[in-house]
Amino acid sequence: MTVRSPRVRTSLALLVGTLALLALPSYARAQKGSGQLGDVVDAGVDFRTPLQPTFVASRLTAFDPASGRGTLQWDRYTLGPGHSFEKTDVVYSRAQATEFPGTEYDRDPALPFEISFVTPRTLRLRLYTRDLPAAMMQGERSLMLAGPVPTDRSWRVFAI
Repeated sequence: MTVRSPRVRTSLALLVGTLALLALPSYARAQKGSGQLGDVVDAGVDFRTPLQPTFVASRLTAFDPASGRGTLQWDRYTLGPGHSFEKTDVVYSRAQATEFPGTEYDRDPALPFEISFVTPRTLRLRLYTRDLPAAMMQGERSLMLAGPVPTDRSWRVFAI
């Protein structure tokens, strides 16, 4: 079928474009805040947003095997353009601190973490976003769990 009338062609193009927009998956609309409660949320959108700071665990700065507590250093990166030869890519690169005043927060913070064993096959890893003394973090109730977390003592640490 060939359509020769410009008016009919324009109307068909508008109709096809409208149907394509209506056929978008519900999760695409939910990301913009227009979705319904319970819609699928793509958490990866924040990781693909340019210049959004991303913290990557880079090294273990301290660890006590007896207590399962230690400190991880988190390096700050941003997603931005990377140029090589005749190609432009989107790459992660080291980022500067953007908070004011610049001396208030660390660019690459070292924050505490804790490893505990719940069962012989289940590991619980707790990452803290504040640098607090270990005594303040002990015994904190979990908002995600219904009761106290069991502890398994069958794991042993051996020196090499």
